[in-house]
Amino acid sequence: MKNLLGLILLAFPVVEIYGLIQLAHVLGWWLTAWLALTFITGLALIKEAGASLLMELIGSLMTPLGNIPAPIRSHRTLLAGFLLLFPGVVSDAIALGMLLFGRDELPRFAPQHAHVRGSKSSRLYEGQFRRHD
Repeated sequence: MKNLLGLILLAFPVVEIYGLIQLAHVLGWWLTAWLALTFITGLALIKEAGASLLMELIGSLMTPLGNIPAPIRSHRTLLAGFLLLFPGVVSDAIALGMLLFGRDELPRFAPQHAHVRGSKSSRLYEGQFRRHD
C-alpha cells in the first residue's frame, strides 16, 4: 500500500505536465490565461477559508455537540485552493469537483440521536451509535 501511494505521488506531476502539454497544443495561449485565473482563484479561496477556519472551529466547540460540517467545509475549501495553485488540469478538475460536488456530512462515528440532560455545570450526553467495521 505504501508503494502504491508513493507511485501515485510520483506519477501525479508527470500526468499534470503531460496534460498541460497536450492542452497547450489545443488551446495555445488561452492555457496561460486559464492557469493565471486558477492561481488567482486558489489564492482567494485560501485567504477566505483560512480566515474563517479558526472562527468556525471556535464556534463549533462552543455548541453542546459541536458543529462538525462547518470545519469540514473550510478544510475542503482550503484543500481545493491549494490544488488550484498547483498548475495542471488534473488538480484543477479535482479542486472543482471538491467545490461543486462536496458533501457536508457528519463522520460515521457521530451520534445519530443525542439528548442533553443535567445542569449547565454538569451535562450528561446520551446518544446512540453504530460501529462499522
